[in-house]
Amino acid sequence: MRSVAVASGQWRAARHGVPGMLLDAGAGGQITLPPVSYMRHNPLSTRARPEPVLIDKSPIEDPLHKLQPLEFEQVRRLRRSRCSNSLMEEHHYLGYEQPVGEHLKYLVWAEGRPIAVHGLVIGSTSP
Repeated sequence: MRSVAVASGQWRAARHGVPGMLLDAGAGGQITLPPVSYMRHNPLSTRARPEPVLIDKSPIEDPLHKLQPLEFEQVRRLRRSRCSNSLMEEHHYLGYEQPVGEHLKYLVWAEGRPIAVHGLVIGSTSP
């Protein structure tokens, strides 16, 4: 927890606002907070990480033009979206996070196996 100090009658805290100061003061032992009476249940905040999928991971050494035709399959809300999520979790440097709002997910196939994942999140814009 961030520290709270009382210096010449002024509260200084790294958090903003009174609730943050109270939490910091309680954690630091300066005040005693009442016990938590209710914990919100949000099942979306504790999503399980995607399970690894078993696919052929041997290197493809052919140039892209020899892998034709490429098939782009939209997989959102389909069973294969699990494959897309798992590959993002395994290979993207940030892992997989459930997109917020409207989005599309694609698997790119060549030679009967997925070779790429493509996702698009559509954000709102205001004039």
